[in-house]
Amino acid sequence: MKKIVSIVAPAYNEEAVVGYFYDRVSKIMKDLSFYDYEIVIVNDGSKDNTYHIVKQICDNDNKVKLVDLSRNYGHEIALTAGIDHANGDAVILMDIDLQDPPELIPELLEYYEQGFEVVNARRVSRDGETFMKKFTAKMFYKIIAKANKKVNIPENVGNYRLISKKVVESLNQLREKHRFTRGLISWAGYKTCIVDFHRESRVAGVSKYNWKGMINYAIEGFTSFTTTPLRFSIYLGVGTSLGSVLYFLLIVFASVLNWMIDFKFHISILIMLILFSLQAILIGILGEYLGRVFNETKFRPMYFIQEIINGK
Repeated sequence: MKKIVSIVAPAYNEEAVVGYFYDRVSKIMKDLSFYDYEIVIVNDGSKDNTYHIVKQICDNDNKVKLVDLSRNYGHEIALTAGIDHANGDAVILMDIDLQDPPELIPELLEYYEQGFEVVNARRVSRDGETFMKKFTAKMFYKIIAKANKKVNIPENVGNYRLISKKVVESLNQLREKHRFTRGLISWAGYKTCIVDFHRESRVAGVSKYNWKGMINYAIEGFTSFTTTPLRFSIYLGVGTSLGSVLYFLLIVFASVLNWMIDFKFHISILIMLILFSLQAILIGILGEYLGRVFNETKFRPMYFIQEIINGK
């Protein structure tokens, strides 16, 4: 019996690219005749014609499964919904914009057949991205690696990867609402290898990740796998306290020597502003963690499904 390979791709307002994605992926999978396959496209509450285009593809090809979510839940939740509804012995996660080249799929499967449970696709170059985006992405991976020593999240590895059924079953046990899938996969462990690839520009359409979205995603990555920001806040608090003591001693010393310090008032105001700023930052860090505790304790489902086509 042939092994089944599931291709999982979330889609949000991707009417311009979803047809190209289907054509390229299905062509590659048909050439891999020793595998059976399914393409699971998760419509994450798209406002354009993404749903209708994918539905038409499903009508013509029963290898394509549409998981239509009831609203927009975000990329990570949509990815989770796709994993939940994938039936494959191996599941390949990828973005639908074709920056993750489907032509790499045969190589991912070669390593899977060698016994690797996770095959990460690592970007060695990134076309169509600004210097600032490349720089911030590089800094994100370096900072999270420094902050979290227990979980090795590989640098320049996004969602494009192959995971085995064993890894899928492990992920299905991790039902936290604030998801950082690449971190969860790394946290689960398992035998892992890396395949390098050249990341292409989008075939069509525009990226749905703006700066706000990328910042929020970075926050999810940090707060999901490390309490270092909380510990850093303690160090910061101790440091500012010591600074205040030193400043107090300086004022006493200056008074004893009758130094002219007309700028004392302005320095006091400056220090107050710094302390208020630090306080706001620390409260914000605490709020991020408390907010996650609040959301997790409500035990709400991660998503609701409007419709599934060509699947159970």
